[in-house]
Amino acid sequence: MAFTSEDLKTLRGLFVEETSKSEERVLAKVSEMFKQQKAETMEMFKQQRKGINQDLADFLDKHIDDESKEHEEISSHVRELERVHPGGRHTIPGSA
Repeated sequence: MAFTSEDLKTLRGLFVEETSKSEERVLAKVSEMFKQQKAETMEMFKQQRKGINQDLADFLDKHIDDESKEHEEISSHVRELERVHPGGRHTIPGSA
């Protein structure tokens, strides 16, 4: 049995139609994959940003705590000096 030119045109039309549908399915799948990858990447960036922000917050908290401790130590020394030497500035005996 031989194909007629009409049969070949019909087969060609079916092939083109199926190829087109297949390309659309592939493109839709690729598009979906890109959307999923973008969503995953954005979530990863959000998590990294949270981590960086937390690291920065921890660093600043430690720095503030260290500064507060240092300030308290200095204040304690000042109070002790004021207690030992009330009234302010004194000269060392034998100097001046």
